[in-house]
Amino acid sequence: MNPIFRFYVFLALLVVPLSLARASDMPSNVQRLVFVAGRDASSVTAVDVDRDSVVGTIELGIVPLQLRVSGAQAKLVAIDGKSFGVTIAEIASGAVRVLPFDFAPTRLLITADEGTVIAANDKAGEIALIDLSVMGEKARIKGPSDIRDLMVAKDGATIFIAADSIEGVSVYDALMGKLTSIIGTRPARALSRSLLGKSGFALSAGPDRFLTRFNLETAGYQETPTRGGAIYPMIARLLLPDPASGTIEIVPLEEPGEAVHLEAEPAISRAYSGYFDTVAFVPGAKTIFVYDMEKLAPSGRIAISGTAGPGVVTPETTKVYLPVESARELIAIDAASRAVGARIKLDFAPTLAEMAGAYGVCH
Repeated sequence: MNPIFRFYVFLALLVVPLSLARASDMPSNVQRLVFVAGRDASSVTAVDVDRDSVVGTIELGIVPLQLRVSGAQAKLVAIDGKSFGVTIAEIASGAVRVLPFDFAPTRLLITADEGTVIAANDKAGEIALIDLSVMGEKARIKGPSDIRDLMVAKDGATIFIAADSIEGVSVYDALMGKLTSIIGTRPARALSRSLLGKSGFALSAGPDRFLTRFNLETAGYQETPTRGGAIYPMIARLLLPDPASGTIEIVPLEEPGEAVHLEAEPAISRAYSGYFDTVAFVPGAKTIFVYDMEKLAPSGRIAISGTAGPGVVTPETTKVYLPVESARELIAIDAASRAVGARIKLDFAPTLAEMAGAYGVCH
């Protein structure tokens, strides 16, 4: 057995209660908490979305690269991109366990029922499925190397993989670990699925961009030209920020329908939909572009003190939380008023925010 792997097996046998006093003060409703990770910080901070205030911390023992939160299991899962395992914390108690692997996960997903976490190493194509109820591995997939993106079906039974090493989207049976089909003929760089219905979407990786729309069950597909560099779903539309042209592309899901392109800037990379899909927020460099989704038109800008990292929209779509590393703060945007509702000061430089059941998260 690899000595590094043996060491992590030993660690996995330990359940270490860390920061118990701080964790025990957190509200019992995990779905009302945003968890914030920071650069060089081995603890995550919990913010109550109803009060916009810090309510506790959990010491993880690693500096998180990615986080996933299960409200159903009241657990937080983290990876640092280099350790041979995943770290799982009990949110109520702060107790932490390391679940070892023979590879270092660089990507985390969580299923819609929040019962299974998927950990993957993008370079090697190693993928493990973790049952959070027993905190153990339940399946393993040897996927394609050089993964660009992963997506899991709503029922958790199918995993879709975009990789530089494959032309098309690879489809795997999650429990059997077997390749069942390949959708399309173009290498894909980004994946998403509709919030309702049975549609999946893939952005091609080549210079000539195409959006492939496919049926999640039958694998039938069609391609259309696009400018987008990433995909963010709404109920009736897709938001595709395009750094190359400095625009946001808005694609209707109903046919027929013409895409709309609205001005932004090259620094954009993410998009968030709020207030029942009536408004979209697209962070740029020191600016958040606001768009009216009913008029499909710009609706102002919000000035911020730096570039926002990956954030979340609350399940009821009324708030958007974005970490601003240079300002050492988490900003809470009120989606109804389309303005900053709170600036939550932190004693570290935040890099990402995550919560259970966040709106618009499909993989």
